Amino acid sequence: MARFDRQLAIAREHRILDPAVKPSSYGDDLTAFHCLEYDGGLHTEEIDRARDEVVKAVTTFFGMEDLFARLRTADRLITQRALSFEHSDTSVRAVPDVIAFFGSAPPTIIDWKVHVFGWRDAWLQLAIYAAALTRCKPHRDFPVATDQYMETDIGLLEVQLLTGMIRAHELEEKHFARADAYIAMSAESMDLALGKVNGKAAALEPTIFPVTRYPNVCERCPYRALCWETVL
Repeated sequence: MARFDRQLAIAREHRILDPAVKPSSYGDDLTAFHCLEYDGGLHTEEIDRARDEVVKAVTTFFGMEDLFARLRTADRLITQRALSFEHSDTSVRAVPDVIAFFGSAPPTIIDWKVHVFGWRDAWLQLAIYAAALTRCKPHRDFPVATDQYMETDIGLLEVQLLTGMIRAHELEEKHFARADAYIAMSAESMDLALGKVNGKAAALEPTIFPVTRYPNVCERCPYRALCWETVL
């Protein structure tokens, strides 16, 4: 809650827009909220709901005895570690929440979720995490060489911290084939959008890109200010 208050105060002061601000001086406290930068306000009920969800998520986490028991058996837990690998001509970077190593047994990837309803199935995200773990160059502090495993060997847990639900994903080769196809299509779409020629992006003007047909997309777009600068 103390960090919550510090972040809220910094966001309300719009310090991220101050050119004199050095992000390294603030660490995790440097924060900006979309609603403050674009919509002009942050309602009290939104702040109260966020506080309640923080408390609920932490309380739920420490109440998951089965999950804790499993984590305690791990030889090593590594959090928020970037995993990079090459997919055709594209560099892919994934950052799993937790990688749990269990001696000679395959690792398990844990992904925290804080959706109130928890309806969305994150199998694709976890499939890409598993692919990244088995295809990346192992970090020095990895207790085992992860490239010895197949993607289907990796344990995958989606943990909903607001509902207490744990969803174990048991994926097959077809799922990873779909994940590979998704990466390929995404990379191709980005290359086409950038107008890459021989691997190099051409100089493009924002005005050549099509305008969305859905106004609600603009409401949540983090690049609205750039659009406004172009228009104005």
